[in-house]
Amino acid sequence: MAWRYTIFVVGLAVATVVALRRWPMVGFLGCWFLGILAPTSSFVPIVGQPVAEHRVYLSLLAPVALVAWAAYRRWGMQALRGLAALAVFAGGLTFWRNRDYRTVESIWRANLAQVPENPRAYDHLVEALMLENRVDEALVIVRRGLKLRPNYAWLHIDYASLLQQKGDTDQALLAARMAVGLAPGNLKAQQLLAQLALERGDFPGARDAMEAVLRIVPNDGFMEANLSHVMRQLGFAEEAVRHAQPAVRLEPGYFGAHGNLAMALLDAGRIPEA
Repeated sequence: MAWRYTIFVVGLAVATVVALRRWPMVGFLGCWFLGILAPTSSFVPIVGQPVAEHRVYLSLLAPVALVAWAAYRRWGMQALRGLAALAVFAGGLTFWRNRDYRTVESIWRANLAQVPENPRAYDHLVEALMLENRVDEALVIVRRGLKLRPNYAWLHIDYASLLQQKGDTDQALLAARMAVGLAPGNLKAQQLLAQLALERGDFPGARDAMEAVLRIVPNDGFMEANLSHVMRQLGFAEEAVRHAQPAVRLEPGYFGAHGNLAMALLDAGRIPEA
């Protein structure tokens, strides 16, 4: 599919070069279109945007101007009626499209209606519903998304978070493990797995997830403090001290970090330091 767009863009660029030599005004409009659209569709990122259609608005002035000029050249003042009707029609489409931008939920629902297999749309729609505490609706959406894209880690993260809110820790833990299996470098997945494993009393699992988090974000004082607590539960006093010390250094105002360090030092038999 990508090669079709490549052929179109290359053809448009060649036509612009030819037009610059034979019809400079038309060539200028081609340069306007490509010159504005090229940077906003290449090195300017669009991955984090729900839609990027606004990037063509300024570029579209060129073809619109070309059509208006050609119509006027061909039909003179009579073309104004058709152009006015076209402007009203385009304005109506714009008004209708703006309805999709009313809320975060509406823009992602519109996205799903147009591209129902888009996993990012499911992910962001679920997040929008979660912000409004509409857990049951979000569960329906995320399950539908997982049927279409079972290997999309963010949907498993969403599913785990929702199940956690519903109090189903066991199933949430399974979903979080699935997310980590699909994307071991995903910080949110590892954090969620660590939290769920700790809630479930799975200290070895919590330790592994917390260590993974610290490999991704080495200076997370709160995670160091939590890992210190887990190490104490597993009976590794010196390891608990080793993680409690940076927790105190990174988060000196966090009472829990100081408490973990004191308890870990006591467990290690280092009473004077405690």
